[in-house]
Amino acid sequence: MKKSVYLDTTIPSYLFDDRERIRMYIDVTGKWWNEERSNFDLWISEETFNELSEGDYPRKKEILRCAVENALLPPNNEIEQIAQVY
Repeated sequence: MKKSVYLDTTIPSYLFDDRERIRMYIDVTGKWWNEERSNFDLWISEETFNELSEGDYPRKKEILRCAVENALLPPNNEIEQIAQVY
């Protein structure tokens, strides 16, 4: 059985980012995505998807397409409370 990984907005966003000042984070994220993600069950919450949907930024369509490829967590109070904090 694979371990589960919850994706916040950072992972899909970094996969399509090209800012030089965060290049190290982008590269590490891309390496993990290409080499390690198949070892895990990946999950994203509706709250995270909504956050990605609301922004106005470059490559948004690609980021959203990447996000919906992952299993969607059913809504629950804990996720909503965490989202309110952030």
